[in-house]
Amino acid sequence: MKYAFIRDHQREFSVAAMSRVLKIHRSGFYVWLKQPSSARAIEDERLLKLIREFYIASGATYVSPWIHRDLLEAGESCSVHRVAKIMRRSGLRAQIGYQRRYIKNGKPSCPLPR
Repeated sequence: MKYAFIRDHQREFSVAAMSRVLKIHRSGFYVWLKQPSSARAIEDERLLKLIREFYIASGATYVSPWIHRDLLEAGESCSVHRVAKIMRRSGLRAQIGYQRRYIKNGKPSCPLPR
């Protein structure tokens, strides 16, 4: 976010002054200009596509350990926690079970006479 601010205001102020005020390294800004997304972020995007495929194929019922198992079977290597983090960030939640309807105030049943 700071790097984007520096990029947007580069014509008004010097990069050195803005990096000093924002307490970041100037070299980090220039590295960010060449590649705005980190290798980890790019890998997370690739994993997210695979996770979505497995999530949709499961009917939106798989939780992160099950999707992790499918990823391992597909030849991917990552941790369960990373899969859970990616699912949480993208809003993928497993639909577990269903809501049972309880009727509170119905007619009481009368036993039949014998």
